[in-house]
Formats: sequence, structure tokens, C-alpha cells
Amino acid sequence: MSTGRQPMSWAATYVLGLLWLATFITYAERIAFDVLISNAGRHGLVSEADKGRVFAGYLIGFALTNVPGGAIAKRFGGKRALALAALLVALSEIPLLVILLGESGAPIPVVPILVSRVATGLVHGLVFPAVHDELSAVKRAHSLSTATVVTVANGMYLGGAVAMATTPLLIAHAGPAAVVIFFAALNLAWFAAAALCCCAR
Repeated sequence: MSTGRQPMSWAATYVLGLLWLATFITYAERIAFDVLISNAGRHGLVSEADKGRVFAGYLIGFALTNVPGGAIAKRFGGKRALALAALLVALSEIPLLVILLGESGAPIPVVPILVSRVATGLVHGLVFPAVHDELSAVKRAHSLSTATVVTVANGMYLGGAVAMATTPLLIAHAGPAAVVIFFAALNLAWFAAAALCCCAR
């Protein structure tokens, strides 16, 4: 008796890899920017009150779109929602990049940073509903084990750990703006990989 499930294909493996990278990049970016803003605070570029506003702004943005993110993923598909999110994250980092490239040692204005982080939080709120929507579709089609599903979702923990370990080094050797450039480039690369996957479907 057929279950309607198909053996794992290279296409499904590619999608799982994309989903793992989505969770990895999202959490790595989240932690890296927390490290970045904390570093700016230690150097007197951002006040403690403004740091709190920036952190809160990101979380508020994240919370606002987490539930609608599920509806968006259902409507347009998980991969398309994730590709859009990756592109929007890269764009949301432009105000912060402009500020950091022009940084001269004086306190930096918090409003562009806050706008950037709220926008990033809004977009990141779309990511996990889209990941789970796409992951559940692949699981149903290919009878994935729970261990495989958990491994994909747990990319976020490794992403956070890697960001904690490497962001201070990147700041020390290449400057704060390099962190923004790196994650914008990473999100654009992920967008390109996801766009290829969507087009090939």
C-alpha cells in the first residue's frame, strides 16, 4: 500500500540545506548585532538607554510579524517568503551601514540604528514561520525523521554560538561596518540560492 511519500531527492536535500542556513543566518545576525551595539556602548558611542531601546525595538518588530508570518508563508510558500525576508534584511541594514561607515568616534545617532533594527526584527519575524511551513511540507512528502527536522531547526543555536565567537574578532580586525557588510552579503547570497530553488520548482 502506497503512503504517497517519496524517497529523499537532491532537491529536497537542497531545500533542507536552505532551511538550515535560514535559521543559522537569522540567529547569527541577531546575536552579531547585539554584540556590535554592545561594543559601541563600551566605547561611549551609544548610551545604555539607547542600547535598551535598540534591543527592545528589534524584539517588538519580531513579535509583531511572528504570527502574520505564518499566514504569509501559507499564502506564498515557505521558500518564497524566506527569499523575500533575506532580501529585506539586507535592505534593512542600509541605515546602520551608512551610520557606521561615517562613524568618527563621536556618539552615533540612535534613530537610524533603531529604525534598522526594528525593520530587521519585523522581517526576522517572518523567517521561523516560513521555515516551519516549508519544513513540514518536506517532512510530509519524504517521511523525514524527527531528528532531521530538529537538526534543521537547530541551526539557530550554532548560528548564535558562531556569531558570539567571531563578531568581536571581525570588529577588531575589520571594523564595525564589516559586520553589517558581511551579513548583508550573506543574506543576499541566501536570497540568490532560494530564488534559484523557487525558479527551478
